[in-house]
Amino acid sequence: MRRLVSAAVVLSVLALPALASDVYSPSNTPTTGVCNAFPFSPGASGEWRYQAIFSQAQMGPAARITDVSWAPCTGGTFTATTLEIRMSHLSVAPTNMFDANLPTPVVVRNAGPYSWAPVANAWSPLKLDCPFDYNGIDSLTVEVRYIGGVIGGGFGGSTHRDVVSTRVYLQAAGAYNAAVGTNGGLTGPKVRFTIADTSITGGLPTPGGTVTMLFDDSADAGLNYIGASSLGAGPIPIGCWQLELDPDLLLILSSSGALPGTFQNFQGVLDASGQATPSILLPNVNALIGLVINNAFVTLQGSGIKSVGRSARFVIQQS
Repeated sequence: MRRLVSAAVVLSVLALPALASDVYSPSNTPTTGVCNAFPFSPGASGEWRYQAIFSQAQMGPAARITDVSWAPCTGGTFTATTLEIRMSHLSVAPTNMFDANLPTPVVVRNAGPYSWAPVANAWSPLKLDCPFDYNGIDSLTVEVRYIGGVIGGGFGGSTHRDVVSTRVYLQAAGAYNAAVGTNGGLTGPKVRFTIADTSITGGLPTPGGTVTMLFDDSADAGLNYIGASSLGAGPIPIGCWQLELDPDLLLILSSSGALPGTFQNFQGVLDASGQATPSILLPNVNALIGLVINNAFVTLQGSGIKSVGRSARFVIQQS
């Protein structure tokens, strides 16, 4: 009987959402692909509105996107007086109508002055301000629009492109607020979506057992992090982020370092891959059976929070 119950516990953990690795379309090869000057070759107008649409097959499971990187063909500089990046789920076929491809737009890079330092043949992050929680079901629209774009330092505006993604674009004076794009069927840029997530990686969630997790945020490698647990899923708003935990006593105890024997490695520095492996040593108390424990982490930069990972949860069960 113990073997059967333990197997059920293992299955209950494995049934939780798996950690999503960074997503590449079509592959993690920033040095290859035809060079195409979209949308960072501003031309005389210095203005673009550009969309790239990625299918669910390209995106994979639900995940929290914290940054987007393209693969420039040459290095240099790009600046704009105003640049905004938005994302949206898309459940219908894309068209050349910009707003139709952004039915529920989320601003992930606030409109304002922008500076980008593209590196030749390397993933170069676009630097998002806010995350986007992709649902794992729909297509994803990524829109970049700007005014006053200028290239320099040898950068020709070109990025490597693939043969998969649909794009819609317009380059002209007034394009920033244009309603209709130039084309709805060309190929889009090769891309890397940076994913920040939390997963359960091992152990049995039983009284006296140890549960190990994986905190993963490749964009924040080398930064300090703080993990936390709570009995509820919140969320707690932190700027444009959502910490999927409740502000309860468990969150205070787990994040403060007050119980280092229970919440192990809940504070530290993410390694060179942006990962850490904290553990919870559950007290051997049967009264804990049935409790749901939610877990998440934040990364720190300077005196503030830089990013927030999605939560993972487990249920304490009888051994």
